[in-house]
Amino acid sequence: MQFAILTGMGYTIRKPTTQMGEDMKLIMIAIVLLLSACNKTPSSPPPKIAEQQREVLEKAKEIEQTLQKNSDAEKKKIDEAAAK
Repeated sequence: MQFAILTGMGYTIRKPTTQMGEDMKLIMIAIVLLLSACNKTPSSPPPKIAEQQREVLEKAKEIEQTLQKNSDAEKKKIDEAAAK
């Protein structure tokens, strides 16, 4: 079995060359996967899931704001009437 000698920072590591080959394979696979993830072609627009429910929710929020404004106006009238 052949060994590769790796040195650095005062340490010497003997590692089987077959293990180094396997490490290089894993590194190359990781690089290929990372590069393939950087797809430059535009993707299709997101699907319109639950669009009707979103519209209903927006309408409900608008109604809630209107009710809150009416409630605030009513409180203001009551406070003005009580102050007289």
